Amino acid sequence: MSMICVPLTGLDTEATLASLKKAAEVADLVEIRLDLMREYDLSRLLTNRPCPVIVTNRPVREGGRYSGDEEKRVMPLREAIRLGADYVDIEHDSTHFIRDRQKTKLIVSYHNFQETPRDLIQIQAKLKAYGADIVKVAVWAKDTLDNLIVFDMLRRCDVPTIALCMGELGLMSRVLSPKFGSFLTFASLDEGTGSAPGQITAQKMLHLYHTNLINEDTKVYGLIGDSITHSPLISAFNAAFYEYRLNARYLPFPVSCSLKKLVRAFKAIEVGGYSVLPPYQEAALKAVEALHSSAESARKVDTIVNQDGQLEGYALGREGFSEMIAMQFRLWMGIDAPVELINGILNSS
Repeated sequence: MSMICVPLTGLDTEATLASLKKAAEVADLVEIRLDLMREYDLSRLLTNRPCPVIVTNRPVREGGRYSGDEEKRVMPLREAIRLGADYVDIEHDSTHFIRDRQKTKLIVSYHNFQETPRDLIQIQAKLKAYGADIVKVAVWAKDTLDNLIVFDMLRRCDVPTIALCMGELGLMSRVLSPKFGSFLTFASLDEGTGSAPGQITAQKMLHLYHTNLINEDTKVYGLIGDSITHSPLISAFNAAFYEYRLNARYLPFPVSCSLKKLVRAFKAIEVGGYSVLPPYQEAALKAVEALHSSAESARKVDTIVNQDGQLEGYALGREGFSEMIAMQFRLWMGIDAPVELINGILNSS
């Protein structure tokens, strides 16, 4: 299973040591960002560490804050190797500065804050050729469909690879990358302490999405709409899946292209169904491939079911919020979830 890594963003040794201890309670490993620190004592940071550590000194050109001499930037990474760091993250164009990695695993990374290149598979292969033990690719999602490019690349990798989309539209790549074999995914220690755009907290990863339990068999369901990241539907469905011990996750699917293009494209990862919020319920009529009689009469679709590869639209109506969730749960999972259970989940979330 994929691991959760928490980047530490403390400004000095004492703050980072305190964060390291706290992060070890929720994460499998941590990343120490030297470029964010005013001062650091690597020996203290790496001695008696409570979990494995990645040491990074990210330059400005790759989204970090180090702007000095390149050879001086790499010097603390070489020192981290000497001190026995578990991992060192080095940019793809600087690997020649590290000649002896000893027992430390080398993460060779590529960051793109403008877009998700269509040739990610070729980029991953080039990073591997630099002698990477682990490849890392972090790109910017300008479209929800960009997540599919990352998933496709992960499926084809033959070396351990970390891959994700940054930004709001890349959330699903952070949550679902374990399904496609990512070596790890990143999560912040607390709200507002992330090291890159789009990171959610480790607590949400563990207790909302149960990312540590995701595997290749995990089924995916989604919420289509605008400004939906914090919708109560996300927590309600994921809690219900967990309550029934179902290997399924429910994620936000922001609409960044035509709805038809969105739902047809995500058939590539076999999304099992969607809840559709206004104002997209009329557009969903043309996005699906078949209409249930309820959708034909209502002239809208609020629920999509993937029936053996064919997307069928339903209009379940809404007698109440909990009743709607229970009806969708029954359609997708074939299980009657009591409305009382749904109410309890909603109240607790």
